[in-house]
Amino acid sequence: MIANPLAFYSNLIYSILFFVIIIRASKLIGKNERSMTAVFFTFSITSLALSYLYWLAYDLLRPEIRMPFAANEVGEMACNLLLASALTTVFSEKGMASYKEAIWGIALQIACIFLWIGWSGEWIQDIVSGVALCYLVYMIVKALIVSEAFSRADWIFQGVAITALVALEGLTFALEGDLNRAVDTICYVLIFAICAYYLYKAFTAFRKNADSKVLLSISCVGFLYGMNAMYMSSEPIYYAAELFDNVMLLLTAIAVKRVVMDE
Repeated sequence: MIANPLAFYSNLIYSILFFVIIIRASKLIGKNERSMTAVFFTFSITSLALSYLYWLAYDLLRPEIRMPFAANEVGEMACNLLLASALTTVFSEKGMASYKEAIWGIALQIACIFLWIGWSGEWIQDIVSGVALCYLVYMIVKALIVSEAFSRADWIFQGVAITALVALEGLTFALEGDLNRAVDTICYVLIFAICAYYLYKAFTAFRKNADSKVLLSISCVGFLYGMNAMYMSSEPIYYAAELFDNVMLLLTAIAVKRVVMDE
């Protein structure tokens, strides 16, 4: 008996999607000097697929039993670190013109980590996995700066919108009753407004056949944001955030192929 059919079939569908991505990405290995990008990306998605397969087995064998630090966390951390490694093979420059965006991005990610701890109480899990995410944040910000994917207005929008979202999510800890529910609703509106923004930026870049590095950096920042959006959402809204995250992952896979083949 499956305790949560929606979660189970969602994990099943995404697992199949990941294995399709793995097969297609693995075919890029050995094509040219950019092969290491494909190698790291393939292992990144393999780690994520194993995480989802873990949950499939978990839902069947131990439904509704929460484990403080599960094997899927290891898979997700590996996914994030390997994706960051894939970015290092593309954006190999030693420095950036500015570090303020990276510092602010990491600060926001740390704030999100404290939100997770407040919601779950799982200090070790959230801190350890958060370290991997902070490294991914740094590499994605570097990719965005080096590729010049975002204008000044884009950086300002990201900074203001995500800072406001994190602040409002933190405010929910201090509120109760109708006021808490009202702020929570505003948070969800803001979460998906930012999702729509990243989708617009990504699809516009693909439609205009932008440089492959631009496509990769925009897709990755959308994927990173999608992970945070999932952690900020409860069921059933969680599944909408998960759908967005995996759409951005699919776009990342397409961008990786273009980056490799453009070499």
